Amino acid sequence: MHKPDGLVVVESGDEAQFLAPLAVGKLWGVGPKTVEKLRRGGIETIGQLAQQPEGWFQRQFGKRAQSIRDKSLGVDQDPVQTQRETKSVSSENTFPSDLADQALLKAELDQLASHVADRVERHGFKGRTVTVKARLADFTTFTRQTTLDSGTDSAAVIQEIAWRLFSLELTPGRSFRLLGVGLSGFAEPEQPLEYQLPLLLPLD
Repeated sequence: MHKPDGLVVVESGDEAQFLAPLAVGKLWGVGPKTVEKLRRGGIETIGQLAQQPEGWFQRQFGKRAQSIRDKSLGVDQDPVQTQRETKSVSSENTFPSDLADQALLKAELDQLASHVADRVERHGFKGRTVTVKARLADFTTFTRQTTLDSGTDSAAVIQEIAWRLFSLELTPGRSFRLLGVGLSGFAEPEQPLEYQLPLLLPLD
């Protein structure tokens, strides 16, 4: 509310009043198809939705009836999730001007790989899949990735693999507007994977 930098405080007990004038699509769990269906039935706002009887909610939403009705009234007993599973860590940079020089591109890629390695090491993760993202001067964007037999958080390893992937895309006349490096396929911190560099790195 009040984007981009506003602040709205909803006092306890005022939730239903706050929600009532908002478009029904603002309610969590009400997607575009449901919005169209509700609008055909004359329901445009969350307040209008909240006024419907329990039986109507049951017919419209089935198993979700009670949850949707409660939320329309400003009641939500779902637990707050303060953390989410980290599925990937990445770092990317858009250059002020397009780069074609191989030495500069490698330096940029090495720096991005180092940032990724620092972040995963701090969280105690080791990842198996290294991904390189690149955007050409004409805005064509693509990714290349390979998956190792075991996980790593080593900057040197991520740098080496990222460069192997990216160097295959270095052809005469190509210049690059953006580079990115990512690591995914994590083991949980309490189940660390030992890393052993394979003699031959598979390339997808």
